[in-house]
Order: sequence, then structure tokens, then C-alpha cells
Amino acid sequence: MEIRGLGGEAFERALAHFRAGGAVTYRGMELVLRRAEFDCRVPWPDPPEALTDRRALDAVTRARFRLGALLASAPPLEAIVGNREPRIVIVHGEGTAASELYELRGDRLRRLGG
Repeated sequence: MEIRGLGGEAFERALAHFRAGGAVTYRGMELVLRRAEFDCRVPWPDPPEALTDRRALDAVTRARFRLGALLASAPPLEAIVGNREPRIVIVHGEGTAASELYELRGDRLRRLGG
């Protein structure tokens, strides 16, 4: 399910889906609500070998900015997220076959097994 606008019936359906633990996408990012945090999965289209620490930092910085703008613009979504800590993850591949390459928790960027 994709968030395309910040109001209306489609947005309300996306909020309900997100609240129930389903994934929603916004501007290429996949958002999933967890019990104590929420994931923001950012796709990496190039080969994983091309992802350097610098590129990963750039990608998570852009994702953090988009996520912050979304939450500031959509108070109902921000209320659902509450005080859960975002986990921004760069992934390669799709769905359950996606491998996690980097994650950002707080201000700590970490390379994952991928």
C-alpha cells in the first residue's frame, strides 16, 4: 500500500494498514511499524559492492529528511509512530529476499551482513 497524498480515504486506509503492522511505501521508502520501533527500508538499486560508507550515509540522510518531512506533514501518522525510534535500513532486493546492507539507529550508521 502506498501513501500518495496526506488526506482522504486512501490515506486513512494506508494509516489503518500501517497501524495493523502492514508495510506502506512513501516516495520509494517502505515503512513498517514494530512494537518498540519502526523500520524505514530504503532500496539500493545498484550492486551491493557499489555501496560505500559515504554513499550509505548520503542515502540514509536523504531518507531521514523525507521521513521527517512526512511525519511533520501528517500528524495522524506521527501520532501512530509516537516515540518509537526509527530504524533506517538500506536494502538490496525486494520483499523477504531483500538483504539489509546498512542501518541507521539514532546517529549510528552500521554496516550489516547483507
